[in-house]
Amino acid sequence: MLHNVKCIEPFYTDVKEGRKWFELRLNDRNYAEGDVLHLLQFIDGQLTGYSMFHKVTYVLKDFKGIEKGYCIMGIGTEEAK
Repeated sequence: MLHNVKCIEPFYTDVKEGRKWFELRLNDRNYAEGDVLHLLQFIDGQLTGYSMFHKVTYVLKDFKGIEKGYCIMGIGTEEAK
């Protein structure tokens, strides 16, 4: 499944430059391994038009230390679309 999600700065750049390989999100979309995140760059309340795609490689939820209803997703390298 493809998920279009806003990604604010500095997190968008951190993912783009390979420093951040995870996403912490409200799990309101039932994220699963194999899903694709379409990260949309969001600065000062506005979409910039830049985006990238990353495959979800791992989902951690319902675990001590993670707030109920949230998940941490491992994301792979940028995928061509």
